[in-house]
Amino acid sequence: MTAEDPDAPDDGSTTGGGAADSSDATVSRFDVPEMDCPSCAGKVESSVSTLDGVERIDPQPTTGTVAVRYDGEATDAAAIADRVREAGYTIAETGESIRLSVPDMDCASCAGKVESALSSVDGLESYETQPTTGTVVLTRRSGGPTEERIVAAIESAGYEVVDTTGTETTDAASDQDLWTSPRALKTWLSGAVLAAGLFLEFLLPGTNATVGTILGGPVHVADLLFLVAVAVGGQAILRNGYYSARNLNLDIDLLMSIAILGALTASLAFGEALYFEAATLAVLFSIAELLERYSMDRARDSLEELMDLSPEE
Repeated sequence: MTAEDPDAPDDGSTTGGGAADSSDATVSRFDVPEMDCPSCAGKVESSVSTLDGVERIDPQPTTGTVAVRYDGEATDAAAIADRVREAGYTIAETGESIRLSVPDMDCASCAGKVESALSSVDGLESYETQPTTGTVVLTRRSGGPTEERIVAAIESAGYEVVDTTGTETTDAASDQDLWTSPRALKTWLSGAVLAAGLFLEFLLPGTNATVGTILGGPVHVADLLFLVAVAVGGQAILRNGYYSARNLNLDIDLLMSIAILGALTASLAFGEALYFEAATLAVLFSIAELLERYSMDRARDSLEELMDLSPEE
C-alpha cells in the first residue's frame, strides 16, 4: 500500500460513500492480487464505500490494485485495509520505493554521511545514494518509518531534502509460485481425496463399507472421503461466498457456495447421497479459480513487460 499525490489523475474511478472530493484528500493504493475479476472488484468497492471519509474508489482487477481517495481526518489507510479484508481479500505485503532529492549530496564523502544516517533508521530494506544526481533511492517495509522520519535522518547528517521526486510500490510476494500456494496445495489434496473416494465407490465397491447412518440414510467410507474433499477444497469457496452474501453481491462465489451447501443439505437432511456432487463442485471450481489466477498473472506480467519497453520521456 502506498500513499500518493491527491492531485494525481484518477481516471475511471467510482465514487464511494463519504464527502465530496476535497483538495487536502489523500490517495492510497493497495495491492490485492486475489481481486482478479469485475465481481471481485465490486465486492471490494462495496465494502470500502461504506467507510466514512472515502471519496473515490478505483479498483483495477487487471493489475490487482485498489486506489482509494479519502479524507485523512475522517479515516486512514489501516481502516480501508480492514474493509478490503472484510470483503474477503488479502492485501499483499509490499515495500515502498522512495526517491528523495538531496542536491547538496554531491560527492562520495557526502553520500557516506547520508548512508550512515540512514543506517540508524529501522524498517528500511535498502537504500542507495547517487551523488552524481543528488538523489537517494530507498525501500521501506510496509509499516516502516514514515517519510518524515527518513527526511529527518538525512537532514541530521547536514543535508537538506528538497523534494520527493517519486514513489513506486514493489510487490514483496511476487516470487510466490501460484501452484505451490496454500490454496493450490489444498486443491491438490482435495482432488486426491476425491479420487480415492471415486476409487472405492466405483472400482472397489466391496470395500466401501457402511460406517453409519444420518437421518436413516447410510453413510459409506467413500462418502466420508467426499466430505473431507469438500472441507479441504471448499474452504476458500465458502469463505468467498460468505463475504459475497454479506456484501449483497450475487456472484459466482455465492452461487457455487449455495450449490455445494445445497448438495450437502440434500445428503445430510434428506438422504439423497449427493456427497460426490458436492466434492466435485468444490474441486473443479477451485481448479478453475487457480487457472483464472494464473491467466491474470500472465496478463499482468505481459503488461509490465510492455510498460518496461515504453520510453521514460
